[in-house]
Amino acid sequence: DLLVYSSIYRTLNNKVKANHNIRLKDGQYKLEMSDKLKALEVEVIRSNLVTLFFKEPIDIQETYSDNLRKLVRVTSLNQGKYKVDFSRGKYNIFHYKNGKCERIEAFNSLFHVSLIPV
Repeated sequence: DLLVYSSIYRTLNNKVKANHNIRLKDGQYKLEMSDKLKALEVEVIRSNLVTLFFKEPIDIQETYSDNLRKLVRVTSLNQGKYKVDFSRGKYNIFHYKNGKCERIEAFNSLFHVSLIPV
């Protein structure tokens, strides 16, 4: 229940939009981008956004967003329903049944989509 490594590599139209990773080393999280290391001001990361696709975030108030490179708030809306706030009105709502993610609704100013894990 402790994040030790996470990475993101994202392209759009053959252009790299994100390419970085974090790792826990000697009790400190390090962000690596373009061969540069930066210490993150985060003590403990219990989950990242990807883990929410597999496990209900019971008793979790924040999760690490690899895309934003920071912790984001997780709010329980009701049983089996959680909101993850990103920035500027962007957020996701995760729906769980018996602890398993059944649907994710992604909201932003341009779209509202529902994602169903398979």
